[in-house]
This record gives sequence, structure tokens and C-alpha cells, in this order.
Amino acid sequence: MKRFVSLLLALLLTLGALPLLASAADAVVYLDGVAGNDANDGLSAAAPKKTFGALTGSGSLSCVKDGGTVVVVGKAWVARDWTMPKTGGALTFTAVYGGTDYKDPTPENNPNTSFKMASGATLTIENDVIFDNIILFQENKQNTIAVSAGATLTVTDTVVLMSKPGNDYHFRILLEEGATAILSEAAQKVMTVEGSGTLLTYGDSKPAESPFKPTRGYENTFADVTNDKWFYTYVKTAYEYALANGTSATAFSPDGSFTVAQALTAAANIHTAYTGKTVRAAAAGEAWYAPYVAYCIENGIIKDGQFADYNKNITRGDMAIAFANILPDSEYAAIREKVLPDVTDGMPCAAAVRKLANAGIVGGDNKGNYNAANEITRAEACVIFTRIAVASMRDGK
Repeated sequence: MKRFVSLLLALLLTLGALPLLASAADAVVYLDGVAGNDANDGLSAAAPKKTFGALTGSGSLSCVKDGGTVVVVGKAWVARDWTMPKTGGALTFTAVYGGTDYKDPTPENNPNTSFKMASGATLTIENDVIFDNIILFQENKQNTIAVSAGATLTVTDTVVLMSKPGNDYHFRILLEEGATAILSEAAQKVMTVEGSGTLLTYGDSKPAESPFKPTRGYENTFADVTNDKWFYTYVKTAYEYALANGTSATAFSPDGSFTVAQALTAAANIHTAYTGKTVRAAAAGEAWYAPYVAYCIENGIIKDGQFADYNKNITRGDMAIAFANILPDSEYAAIREKVLPDVTDGMPCAAAVRKLANAGIVGGDNKGNYNAANEITRAEACVIFTRIAVASMRDGK
């Protein structure tokens, strides 16, 4: 299963720049599986529908057949294995609407207001379903939410995950190929995700599709970057992805140095590609790199005063510091446990180097040493660029 920890979930997948709740279709229906009645119009908490029902029936889903919001003011009850009818748009299930919070977690063994599934039941969804500001309750046996290809399940960080006292919460999310689950960090801790679909973390800024893409070809562009060199693939990829340019139209200067200013410019550019943010233009009389330095400080990539001289050549240790925070931590997931004997706890760059090393982004020489004090070369910088942007190029050994 492909895991991408990071996206500001449905902002980028389906919902645009509005809040989750407001981004669903305009239709709204109120649901109470105990006190409701399908003869009601479902247009208020005082006259809720009782069942989900079919799209052509009289239950709540008939009111949101093109997508919309189901406001749960009592129990929303999935009594058995059930495939939710496929609506024409995304469905949001919430217990907070119009300034009123209907959530009621009492009694704790059967909350008065919740989305509840029978013990061991499986819910299958075939279109986008969002759980937001609601109690997702589990009785005893593990419940499963199966997500079909092309559908997206979202569990936001406002969802309350409850189970009967004495029972561990252990929902299973089953993703078909082409399905997506966007789960809060809390949900990921107690939900088992299986299948070949895509998992994203709610609240991250990374889109479902990587923002890093090749934009130009490399056809022996640089005379000093040939396919018999160890760095060929990295420089070629960095060039194709517009992560690096040559020192001239025909030369890359792979053994050349890299200044702090150049490194922070590259860090800012990768961050903007990932987040969609922009770097301001340089003011009159300002150093060309000043906007990039300011951007890195403002976005937590480096600390204010981290570097005293932006024109000096950057070391391998400082390069790790500059590039260890340009993406969310979830994008630096460890794929190995890399021991670099010359990186010790007292070194300012130790945490950054180990983070990148365990993520397969940096490594050591033939003796296993990182050589943090050495100046980084342009070719070595391309290794970092490409392995950050193209996860398949990371070293898991």
C-alpha cells in the first residue's frame, strides 16, 4: 500500500479552498436513527429522517442523492454489512452544523449521538465520504470500511473515536487499488489500513499527486555529466525536474562548490513546489538571496541567525540542516536504520543528518562516514534534491 503522509486532504482532492463542511453539495438532511421518522422532511433537527435508505426511497440519502451533508442528531446506525448507495457527489457526515454541536458521548457504552456500526459489520463506500466533527463508535468486534476504486474516505481530526469500555478501538480500512483514505493522525494510530490504495494524512499539505514532475529532457546537455559518472542519474534527474541548472549551457561543474545562499534558494524552491507558496521579489538594494533566506526562516526551514555568512560554501552538515525541514516529517519516514559512525550526539547537525540518512536521502563514504565538515559538491547536492523530490530514488539499504 502506498503511504503518503502528508496533504491538506480534501482541499486538494475534491473540495477547493473552503472548509470541509461547506465544500460538500448544498443539500442538507438531518438524521436520527432512534427518534427520527422517514415521513419527516429531514430539513431540521426537529424533523429528522430515521434511516439511510435508498436514493429513490424516503430515507435520508434520498435528500442528498447528488451529494451533501448528513447532520447526525442521534444515532446513525449501520446494522449489518451494507454498501452505501453511490451519490452524485461527496457526502459529509457530521454532528456539528449551523453553529450547533449535537455530539453526545453519553452513555459511553452507546453514545446518544454517533455514527455507529454493528459489531463486525462492513460498510462499503463507492464515492467520497467525509466524517467530520462526529463520534465514530465501535461496539465489540472489528468493523471494516471498504473503500472502492475511485472513492475517497476522509476522517478529519475533529472525529471522536469511541468504543465500548474495555474494548480496544480497531477499525479496519480496506482500500482497493485506486481508492484513497485520508485519515487524521489519531485515526491512523487505531485503524488498520490494508489494501493497495493510497493513504494520506489529514492536515498535511501534500497533494495526492506529487508536485515534483519532470519538465524538460536531458540529452547529453552537460559535457561533464556523462553516463559513466556515479552522479549521472542524480544530476540528470535534478535537471529534468528543474531542481538544478548548469553553470553554463554545456557544463554542470559537478565537483564545484555550493554556497549557503544557493542551498537556501534550492530549499525554498522545493518547499514552494510542494506547498504552492511563493517567494517575494528582492527589494531595491537587497541581496538577491535575501527573499529566499527570509522565506526559509518564516517557514521554519531554518532558524533566524542559523547562518552568519550566506556567501560561504556550505558544508555537508549544514546542508542536512537546511534540507531536513523543507517537507512535513511524514515525508521523511524512515526506510532504514543508517549508522554513520562520525555523526555524534554533540554535533549541531546530528539530528538532521540522522533524519535524512534513515529516510534514505543521504549516506556515507566507503567507510560509512558522513564527513559533515566537508564542503558539499554540486553533484552531492543533486543527490539530496532528487531523493527528496523522487522517493523512488531513496536508498533503502
